[in-house]
Amino acid sequence: RPIRAYFTVLWETGLRPETVCSLMAPHDYQRGRATLTIRDEADKARFGRELPITKTARKALDSVCPDAGYLFPRSPSGNAPDYRDTLRAAAHRAGLDKDRANRVSAYDFRHGRTTHLVADSGDVVGVGYLVGHKNVTTTNRYVHARMEHGARALEKADGGRRGKR
Repeated sequence: RPIRAYFTVLWETGLRPETVCSLMAPHDYQRGRATLTIRDEADKARFGRELPITKTARKALDSVCPDAGYLFPRSPSGNAPDYRDTLRAAAHRAGLDKDRANRVSAYDFRHGRTTHLVADSGDVVGVGYLVGHKNVTTTNRYVHARMEHGARALEKADGGRRGKR
């Protein structure tokens, strides 16, 4: 159950895997809250902020949230959870060849979610805030532009008149 919640939270938030592994109750999240607090010390960029979260992320967090402590349990030695083997096995079962499955990482969720959020919203600045980038040029590096993104941008800029001339 923590594994499913972990990957759901990664996808829904676009946060760095190490940030998700650093989340603690009640400091960062309490059951039922619609926001997630990212502490400076939990974020690589030291970018503390309050984030709105989706219902799906909230449900996943609620499923693992203790009264106090890390949301995703650590090993007895205190190390953050490492789900690489689980992720790679799932990628292999999903049909990726062994070589490609071995290259899948939790960061693929971050890159994919960032691309989807920008494509769906067109708001690079807002997405950058959500994923913890202090500078929008960093967010731009994550976004994988496609032809349909260009067509949609032209459509918006042209007020829907594209192709009607």
